[in-house]
Formats: sequence, C-alpha cells, structure tokens
Amino acid sequence: PRNPILTARHLSYDNWVTRVGHADLVELPDGRWYAVALGVRGDVNRSSNMGRESFLVPMTWEREPDEYNPQYLWPVVAPTTAGVERVNPLPFADLAFLYKAGFRDEFQEADLDLEWNFRRLPTQGTFSLAALSGFMRLFAKPDVMSDSERSRCSLLGVRQEESDFTYRARMLFEPNSSGVEAGVMLWQKDDIYLQYTVSRSTGSWVLSLLFTDRKTPLKTLASANLAGYKGEIIFEVNCSQAGYSFGYSLADSEESMGLLEEAPADMLVYNGYTGAYLGIYSSSGGQQPQLGDYADFDWVERISSPRL
Repeated sequence: PRNPILTARHLSYDNWVTRVGHADLVELPDGRWYAVALGVRGDVNRSSNMGRESFLVPMTWEREPDEYNPQYLWPVVAPTTAGVERVNPLPFADLAFLYKAGFRDEFQEADLDLEWNFRRLPTQGTFSLAALSGFMRLFAKPDVMSDSERSRCSLLGVRQEESDFTYRARMLFEPNSSGVEAGVMLWQKDDIYLQYTVSRSTGSWVLSLLFTDRKTPLKTLASANLAGYKGEIIFEVNCSQAGYSFGYSLADSEESMGLLEEAPADMLVYNGYTGAYLGIYSSSGGQQPQLGDYADFDWVERISSPRL
C-alpha cells in the first residue's frame, strides 16, 4: 500500500541524486536502520560521468495505521527529507570519514595492484610486470575496443571515483610496426569512450584523441604530429565542471604540459548502471603484432577532487 518505498519521481530532475533504487536494508547494533541504495549524481546536465553509485540513507519502520492491518511494519526511507540527499550525517559521529583522494602505481610489486580491473578476462600474455623492472609492459594485440565483438583487447583501468579528476600516465613506446597505438583510455562502455594514444604512421609519430558513443561512430577529435617524440610521453587528462582537457609532455616532467584538445564535460555521461574507468591501452589495430610491439608504463596516477 505504500510502494514505492524509495523513488525520485516526485523530485525535480535538477535534484542532485536521481535514478535511485535497488536498496539493501541494514540494522546497526544500536537498533538504527539505514538503506544502501544506488543512485546517479546530477553533476553534468542532470546526469553524471560516473555511472550509478552507492548512497547511504537513513530509514525507519512505521506501523500501518489501518485498523485491518495493524500488524504490518513498513520501511520509510529518508523519513525527514523524502529523498536521497547529496550529504548525510555519518552514522557514527565519533569516527572520521576515511577518504582516499589519490592513487599512484609505479609498478614496483610482483603482482598487479587490486585497484586495477581488466575490461574482460585478459588473454594470455597481455601484460608483464617482470619484462622491465619498475614498469608495466602492455603488449599490443590485434583486438580493438568494440562492443560488437565483446573485445578482450589490451585494456585495463582504475575506477573513476569523482566527477573531477586528474589522470596521468608516463609511457615508453617505440613499436616496430606501423599502425600500432598505445596510450590512455577513458571509457563508460565498449561503445562509449575517449581514446588518447600515440601511433607510428609512415615514419612519423602522431598523437590522437578519438571519441565514440552510441550515436557517433568512432571519430578523431584532434591529432598532432609529435616532431620531438623520442620514445616517451606523459599523458594528462583533467576533468572539471568546465570540461575535459587533454595535455601531454615529451619530457620526463609533469611541469611542461602542452595542450592537445579540450572537450565538453558531458562526453561520457551515465548510460546505464556501470561507472567510468580511467585506463591504459595498446593495440595493433587488427594486424598481427610483431616482436617489440608493446608499451611500457612507468607510472599511472589518478587524483580525485570532490566537487563542492
């Protein structure tokens, strides 16, 4: 009689949390109840570049006043606000909220950090942490990012944890074959992503930014010949309310970034459940790779910045 117990349909589309649902109900040892529900933040054009997230919402139980059904207790989620809020008090006032704003992997360990996720189960020989000490070697495979083939391309990433972030990676890359590309990838789905890579073509090195979504075939947003390229590059992607910026440096320094392109903030907005990843990628573009067709990543860094 009181369904739905959790909804945003009565709220404005401009409410900061929308598309709520799929909640678990949790009772604390002191008898208080909370719901852990999914929702989408409204950071970018009433949507998000992150996908659905988990929100903690206070709740209580109320007995039905109906004289015919007085035995029934009914869950009431967000009893004082009637909606999932952007900010709620912590359940335990004496405990601090532990927030990890940064992640940096310099590939010094024998095993891959658990922050990393592959798009799908990688094929044998996709990567190595032993081929070059202190580097992640990502081997180029013929597979490319493709929704139609459920590709197992050479792609792995860490989760995007805030709408605003800086993502950097230092790469050594001098493949033997033309057409091989490597760099960084921001993706929501197999067919919704931004690809930022270096490739070798007819003796020159090219830095390219490509984009596709379900309405747009894969297209080049920007490209530049890297006349001073000597086998190493630092990629930098910044995202804020103003949009994305794609920078790079050909020196072993993060202080001298050039700018390739800027893009709107809504390029990778929520498109069904899953969140966004910030990753590294290598491909031989459908051709069989040759010995030496790989990229070595020295370090990868993600800095998350909560939007106030």
